[in-house]
Amino acid sequence: MNERDDTQPASARAFASEIYRIWITERPSVLAASLAYYGIFSFVPVIFVAFTVAGVFIDVVVAADHFIERVEQILGQDAAAMIEELLKSVSETTSTGSAVTTIIGVLGLLFAASLIFFQLQYVLNTIWQVPRPTRGETMSYVRGRLLAFVMVLGAGLLVVLAVIANLIITIFGSVIGLEILEIGAAFLLYLVLATLSLAMIYKFLPNVEISWHDVLLGSLITALAIVLASYFYGLYLRTRNIGSALDAAGTMAVFLLFFYFLAQIFVLGAVCTRVYASMYGSKITPSATTDNLELE
Repeated sequence: MNERDDTQPASARAFASEIYRIWITERPSVLAASLAYYGIFSFVPVIFVAFTVAGVFIDVVVAADHFIERVEQILGQDAAAMIEELLKSVSETTSTGSAVTTIIGVLGLLFAASLIFFQLQYVLNTIWQVPRPTRGETMSYVRGRLLAFVMVLGAGLLVVLAVIANLIITIFGSVIGLEILEIGAAFLLYLVLATLSLAMIYKFLPNVEISWHDVLLGSLITALAIVLASYFYGLYLRTRNIGSALDAAGTMAVFLLFFYFLAQIFVLGAVCTRVYASMYGSKITPSATTDNLELE
């Protein structure tokens, strides 16, 4: 990674130029395809585990109904119905049968849910040029898997926060009586939750040391792009109806395109965070798990 010249502050043009150089020469955008692929397979397991964890603290039916409603607003009624059916199928699979089959089912579910976070770690390590450990590869792999499991469980706590915040917004909107304020508050809620989620991913998943200041700015920019992209993607689907045009494969095509767009935004946000940390922030340094090797 290019070293920052502390004697001369970097301009906005230099910042944009460095992002463009990395995007063209290192081609991080190709990593988005793998993220979309793993996202398709991990989406339902992550949501199911998150609802299960959230069910310890709140009424999970309320959270599930709100989530399905949001999916329907973005991806359409067919996609929402398919996700709801898959969640019911997973619930029946893990709640019926013998104790052994239930345990195997739960472990398989956790493994499938952790795939996306494990891949996110690989993508961030690649974009941020984290050197691979020269020894202890097995322990590094196990550590990464355990961290991915923790991130899956953490998703459940975010669901709890989302439901509580949404309840407060609904009460506030009914008292004030202005729909525009409720819509604005909901937008800020999704933006804050998305920023918090991305900041946790940028901070803890990759094998680096990076300051909160650096990850928060990159997370905010990425979260804003994701929230806006989700809105406009849903608006486009409502006007074009891609799912019907592609018949049976329509719903999967809608999912794949959506995850691919989000993955591209995530990758671009990781590049922006890397450049910002290098030019303005405290820089990205390898953690102790990489044997204190220096970034290129």
